[in-house]
Parts: sequence; C-alpha cells; structure tokens
Amino acid sequence: MFRDAIFSKNEFVDIITAVIVLGSAFTIALTADFNVAVNSYFTLYYLVPIGFLGAITAFLMHELAHRQVAIRYGGAAHFRLWPLGLLLSLITSPFGFLFAAPGAVQIYAIDKPQHIGIVALAGPATNLILGILFMASSSVLTGYAHGITLYVGEINAIMCLFNLIPIPPLDGYKVLKWDFRPYIIIISLAILTEIYVVRGLI
Repeated sequence: MFRDAIFSKNEFVDIITAVIVLGSAFTIALTADFNVAVNSYFTLYYLVPIGFLGAITAFLMHELAHRQVAIRYGGAAHFRLWPLGLLLSLITSPFGFLFAAPGAVQIYAIDKPQHIGIVALAGPATNLILGILFMASSSVLTGYAHGITLYVGEINAIMCLFNLIPIPPLDGYKVLKWDFRPYIIIISLAILTEIYVVRGLI
C-alpha cells in the first residue's frame, strides 16, 4: 500500500503541469473580474497568490484526497493530465471564468458502494475544510492577506458545491448514490460556507 502511495515521475510531472496551468488560468480569470492588467502590481501581489493558492488547495488537494483515500481502501489511484482540459482552462480564463479540469485522479479496484462513496466524499470534504480554514484566517487578517485568504476560501467553497452536483461523473452523484445522509450534511455546510464568504466579499 505504501508503495502505491508514492508518486511516479510521470504522475509528478502531470501534477506540476496542472497546477502551473490552472494557477495561471485562475490568475487570468481574476484579472478579467477585477479589470486590471496581467502585468500590474495589483496582479503580482494580490491575484497571483489567489490564483495559485486556489489551484493548489481547491484542485490539487481535492484530487489528492481522492487518491489517498482510494489507496487507503486498497485501490489503485493515479493522477492523469487531460490536455484538452488544460487548453480549455486557458481559453476560457480571459472571460472571467474557466473550465477548471486540467486532469483528475483515475481510480481502479474500488467496488464496494461504501468505499466508492467515501472516496468521492473526500474531495469536496477537503474543499469544505480548507474553505472554512481560509475564512477563519481572513477574519483575523487585514489588507491583502485578508483578501487573499477570503478569495481562496471562496474558490474552495465553489469547488465543493460544484462537485456536489448530483450528476455523473461528479462526486455528488457517487456520494448520494451511496448514502443521502452524508450528502445532505456536507452540501448544507457548503452552502452555509458559501453564504458566509459571499457576505464577506460584498
């Protein structure tokens, strides 16, 4: 099991590529939202940290949570880059939003409904926890640090809610198919988190 948890060279390269591209795409999307230049001081010190922290927490840690829980249950799990998803992330970002799917963890040999549901739940649950932690940090910080942590919390809350949409192949469909009770709990907490973040951004 420990051997399976180690990243292969190709997997590591795929992960680094996905984070760099998605972090850049998030940053470009934010410059469109804020109507500022990509090479501005504001972008460098405010939007770049938000973009890359968003990519690392909302996307990478979400996917790694799936990977580690799947391995914990005896499955095989590997991150694989999706070149078309990378391209779509960059193409859509100048419009102020992006198709954030540069890759995903492919999981094998997990067939028990409970294990499938828990593996699926791991990703959104990670986003929810991170969203709450970043929000809590923003409440005691000021200036750029306050804004950065609040927006990263927002990105995680959105990622959590999006992945809980109960349609395949999203995580929400697998969780709801397994057990509606954890699904109701996590989506309720995610909605409350999103409401709190939006109130802080207004």
